[in-house]
Amino acid sequence: MVRVAIDGCVGCGKTALAKEMAQKLGKTFVAINTGSIFRAIAYVYDKEGLGEVSAVKLKNLLKTIDLQIKFKGGEQQTFVNGKNVEKHLRSSKIGLLAAKICAYKDVRKKYEEIAKKNLIALWKVVILQR
Repeated sequence: MVRVAIDGCVGCGKTALAKEMAQKLGKTFVAINTGSIFRAIAYVYDKEGLGEVSAVKLKNLLKTIDLQIKFKGGEQQTFVNGKNVEKHLRSSKIGLLAAKICAYKDVRKKYEEIAKKNLIALWKVVILQR
């Protein structure tokens, strides 16, 4: 299995590079934006109105989240509890919250679980890492 990981600062073109690489490597490759996992968790946290971020609130919330990454027409779609939330993930508010929550151990553990279950085991991938 071939995996390529791309890391870099905000706005440096990671997504464009990952998509181009996946396209050039062939149709068995997909570009995965793993930051969407953190953003989806942040979106649910915000939607639930949980207020100030805390480890306890996050741990309880993570128990209620079934997060899946799927591809439709070659584009990544993020689903939480069966609902496509992709259109809600790109706001600066969600991005800032995702940056806060990704530091928590339970969130990182959930991220790893989702990435292994949904992504890495299923495809040859170009991973856009957050």
